[in-house]
Amino acid sequence: MIRAIFIKCVKAFKVGNILAKECYLCTMCNQIFNNATELRLTVNENDWCYKRIVSGIINRGSTGRTCIPLGSNHFCCTGHLCNKGTLTFTINILTILIIPFTMLLTCVLSNYTKLL
Repeated sequence: MIRAIFIKCVKAFKVGNILAKECYLCTMCNQIFNNATELRLTVNENDWCYKRIVSGIINRGSTGRTCIPLGSNHFCCTGHLCNKGTLTFTINILTILIIPFTMLLTCVLSNYTKLL
């Protein structure tokens, strides 16, 4: 009885706090990522996670203490469950949107100060 209560407490604590670093692990992963159903691999704190896309096939896992990104289709990261991969795509879109906006804003502001 005490053991069952202890296990429930540990599981409840794990939801809010990371007990161990993990990487998502799959070979020929689903195109639609569902972090609730994906396998997770517990790794050491200094280990790397990766996401690799080859011919449209997605693989996720850990490379251990080193990770060398091989081109634009192999991503390395060191955070807990960081190899989901959507952040890389989001950053690229943000970069594409922010740079022209910044240039436009700079142009407008410089012309506005000339009018004053």
